[in-house]
Amino acid sequence: MGAVNDYMKLASEVAKYNSRFAEDICAEIVNLINEILDALTPILKDKESYVKSVFSNTVIHIVMPLSYGIFNDFLLGNLPACFMQLRTMLEALVKAFYADMIPGEFFEDKMKILEKELKERNISISKVLKSLKKYSPEASHIALKIWGKCSEEWIHPRGFLEKLVKIVIEHQKLPAYSLVVPMNYGKEDHEPLSDLKNLIIDFTKLFGMLMDMHRDYKSSEVKK
Repeated sequence: MGAVNDYMKLASEVAKYNSRFAEDICAEIVNLINEILDALTPILKDKESYVKSVFSNTVIHIVMPLSYGIFNDFLLGNLPACFMQLRTMLEALVKAFYADMIPGEFFEDKMKILEKELKERNISISKVLKSLKKYSPEASHIALKIWGKCSEEWIHPRGFLEKLVKIVIEHQKLPAYSLVVPMNYGKEDHEPLSDLKNLIIDFTKLFGMLMDMHRDYKSSEVKK
């Protein structure tokens, strides 16, 4: 248990340091978590929606826990995991928005139908994000921006390595996330930290927009 206790002590010290080093980003992540928590209140009260809605289940079981995951990974210096989780949240939420347009009594069935249709029609996630223009050009623009940045620079190996080389050339030092975790942030991490902050702000805005779009669609279906 000695090694475990040593690691836990180190993780705690790093988390405290990084929270002070990037207080503004810490605040934006907490703000996102609070926005999601606010959205959960009406969702959890609607038991019928919980059974039927892919969107509700996505907010509860994917977006909420992954937002906490971003917070924890950010504190420990694991920036790549933050961007990966952000992209997962984005893709899941947008797919859920469309899945709830499919008639059905159980959310899992609707998700399976959507995934099957996307596969059979060879529709990529980028096309799905672009299709949001029908409901909100701004939402589509923000979604594509987040997805593109996370994918090209943090998911795809070439983009990840290119960013790494760029930081080493500019600062003569490897960024914290490319070494071991937990790790204290340094000046060489300012650019990726700034990217994370901006994308968290964008996602927080997009989350609110998708919540409104989903509510409006449900209202229009009730009136039919």
